Amino acid sequence: MYRYVVPADGQSHVVRLTGTPVAAAVTAAGSHGWAVEFWAEHTGGAMQIMRRFQVFGTGQPLPEDARWISTSPGTGGIVWHLYEIGGGRP
Repeated sequence: MYRYVVPADGQSHVVRLTGTPVAAAVTAAGSHGWAVEFWAEHTGGAMQIMRRFQVFGTGQPLPEDARWISTSPGTGGIVWHLYEIGGGRP
């Protein structure tokens, strides 16, 4: 199981995965403020697939090709949502 971090910075981020995300949580992310960290199984030697993820706050508009991955409550009533952008696995 590997851990990955996607900052809540309004940008999409490419992550190389061999498995599907299985859990997520909100974490402090230094100069970015907040991030969603997620865990996915990793298989050594397996082909890594480049996948693009982005964090959105509740009510923010989503791109048409966004696919929900996880929702994680933060502090102070803020809730963050992790989406895969384009080309996601079913």
